[in-house]
Amino acid sequence: TMDIEAVMNLKPDLIVISTVQEKMYDQLSEIAPTVMIKLEALNWKEDVKAFAKVFNKEDVANKWLEDYEAKAKAAGDNIKKEYGEDTTYLSFLASGGQFFIFDGAGFGSVLYEDMGLKKPEGMPE
Repeated sequence: TMDIEAVMNLKPDLIVISTVQEKMYDQLSEIAPTVMIKLEALNWKEDVKAFAKVFNKEDVANKWLEDYEAKAKAAGDNIKKEYGEDTTYLSFLASGGQFFIFDGAGFGSVLYEDMGLKKPEGMPE
């Protein structure tokens, strides 16, 4: 749960929340102008666009994303050139005694979709 008093003490000029916090919208709106956006947990690029829309900066966000796509592809091409087209890559997180493998989500989407690197066999498509 969110500590409303802590938010108030920060004296924000603007509060941006996701639809997950919709129930708190009225309380937060009393502190500062509050904007609610729908975040896509598995698609950070859409989140960037949604956030840019709040500030009417869609063109800036789209340009940034275009530049990012080109840089990610170039980085992937350089890695494949150095280590070979068939080399596989694994993205994971070890935390609190647990082990999480990122397939098409999180950093996995950067490796496999944006950079075009190959997943190990047996990973979900």
